[in-house]
Order: sequence, then structure tokens, then C-alpha cells
Amino acid sequence: MTKQPVVMGYCRVSTEKQDLARQRHEILEYANRRRWTVERFIASKVSSRRNERERCIDKLKQAAESGEVDVVVLCELSRLGRSVGEIARLVKYFVHERGVEIHCIKEGMKLKQGKQDIASKVMLTVFSLLAEIERDLISERTKSALAARKAAGVKLGRPRLKSKLDPHEQDIRSKLDQGVKQKFIAKKVGCTEATLSNWLKRKRPEWSVDVPQQGS
Repeated sequence: MTKQPVVMGYCRVSTEKQDLARQRHEILEYANRRRWTVERFIASKVSSRRNERERCIDKLKQAAESGEVDVVVLCELSRLGRSVGEIARLVKYFVHERGVEIHCIKEGMKLKQGKQDIASKVMLTVFSLLAEIERDLISERTKSALAARKAAGVKLGRPRLKSKLDPHEQDIRSKLDQGVKQKFIAKKVGCTEATLSNWLKRKRPEWSVDVPQQGS
């Protein structure tokens, strides 16, 4: 006798107007045709733009990691992720890393390890290709946006954090010129000698630019 798989249904709607009950019904009908019992439903009523925890994807992952599920049934593949790249990543995680089958009713796909039907192979290949194209497009858009900002004179990179020693810069420079030792300066401005030393490593190159050239 063939062992019955442990089946879970995953439902997600983006708005209050959409109906989780309809998705549950479709998943139950799909399972009944295969004489399966749906052990548990995981449902979420949030936008696909929300994170995995809010979309309850983390609960599916927990079940997969603990071996509590063999098959996840969805009404359609788009319920799983917010982008082609994310869907491809999640399919790889569940199917290839955890050995969990994903059945997509609308697409007629059965994604599982090992031999797959031609339609599923084609769909997976298309999704992988689209995910790669999506990553390339995001990369190109990011590069273009950074180039445009740089051309507009916007300074890129993380803003340099201000130090609590910056307001004492002139006083520190003056005392150093007078030959006062760093440990005494550090005590006066309320920091450790190491902090002052690190600050000076950053500041002294800037000071050297301020020194007027001879004969100027």
C-alpha cells in the first residue's frame, strides 16, 4: 500500500475583497481527486510585497525543515512569491533542498525532485531564465541610478559619521602645535588616547591640504 503524503495547503490573498475560502476549496478538490488529506492550511491575507514572515512563508519553511510536510498545494505559483526571482529561489529551497513537492493547480505543475514532466521542466526553465533577467535588470537600473546621481553631483557611499571630537578640532590642532602630548589632550576633550589617535589618522591628511605651499 502506497504511503499517503503529508499535504499542506498554502493560500494568500492581497486584499480584503479577495477570498481565501475559494482557494481552500480549490485545494481541497485537488487533494480529493488524488485521495489525499490536507493536514493543514497556512493562510495569509497580505500583499506580496510583505516579507516572508508576514506572508507565513516562514511557517512553510519550518514545516519543511522539520519534515512535517511532503507536498504543498497552491492555487497558483504567484501566491508563493512577489517576484520571479523570489519564486525561483523558494522553489529551489522547497523542492531541491528539502525534497518537498509543490503542486500548482492553475499552471498544472508538479514540481519535485528527480524526473519531472515536460511542462514542469519548461516552466522551471522559463522561471529560472526570467529570474536571471530580473536580476540583471535590477543591477542595470541600480548602476544607471547611481551614475545619474554621481553626474548630478551627489556624493555616493555612506555619509561619514561625525565624531564627538570634531567640535574640538581647532583646540586639538593648537595644542598639538604647542607640543602638548596626546594623552593630555585626550583627557581634556573627554576621550581615550586610542580614540584621539584614530581620529587624528583621519584628520591629519585633511590638515596637510590646509598647509600653504612655500613661495605661494
